[in-house]
Amino acid sequence: MHVHVKPHYQPAVELTLDDVNAKLAIGDFDGRELAWIPGLSEWTTLDLIPGVARPQPPPLPDSPLPIRTPERHTSHAQARAPQNEFLPERFEASEISGWRTFFLAAHPQAWRRFWARLIDVGIARICLELAALVLLLTTGFYPPYETQPIVAFGGTFVVWVIFLMLYEAFMLSMFGTTIGKLLFRIRVLRADGARLSFREAFSRANGAIGSGMFYLIAFPGLTFWAFYRAYKHLVAHGHASWDSNTGSVVRCRPVFVLLYAFGVVLAIIALLGYTEVRDYARHEFHRITIQQTLRR
Repeated sequence: MHVHVKPHYQPAVELTLDDVNAKLAIGDFDGRELAWIPGLSEWTTLDLIPGVARPQPPPLPDSPLPIRTPERHTSHAQARAPQNEFLPERFEASEISGWRTFFLAAHPQAWRRFWARLIDVGIARICLELAALVLLLTTGFYPPYETQPIVAFGGTFVVWVIFLMLYEAFMLSMFGTTIGKLLFRIRVLRADGARLSFREAFSRANGAIGSGMFYLIAFPGLTFWAFYRAYKHLVAHGHASWDSNTGSVVRCRPVFVLLYAFGVVLAIIALLGYTEVRDYARHEFHRITIQQTLRR
């Protein structure tokens, strides 16, 4: 006897009764498919066809089964979400979808981390310039940019880089984030969720500023080349080289577009702000120098 069977989401096929029973035995059919045989006025379910072996459940176990926690259903949005250290497992599908997670879908971490680092760089530079201004107003000392420019710029640059690494190491070891990273909802932790030690954070900062920014040496465009190289590595591997070298894990929480835009604006202001402080300090230096000269 031949049976016309309409499998789920597939076109109807004509099979022998033995083929139908074989497919039921291996699980290709479940008995709820539509079926028809000559003599029937309409389609019915496969398990009602005469001669079809209805699927039988396996025998009950002798001992009770252990209690299992039901598996959480994975939504389509969660399946499409990148599974790396930037997306904690506690993220919900609603948190990683929609316009409010701007730049979070593919490889947004690079840009969020870029703007966060610019804020930290600007803050560190402003603090350094303010310290130089306080030193000028209290002691009258200021780096000799005009008389010994190489020594002045070189010394200031080295102090700035060291201060930036110390600032980042202190913030990460104490709070797991920095001011810039906090604004963009970024945390840097160990794989077990604990904060980095100061030594680990300093090593990571050295790698980030060295490999990711080429120690801020802008000539001839080395910093931008380092930015691009770090960006390509992050996109290709899902993590930065200095994170894999130190065993740190970067976690990002969803950020609203307005907060993201505010962070970008703040990053630009921080970079421009230190130049204002520097120019004011140099103006004060020239004013104090002229006053000292007139007194003589």
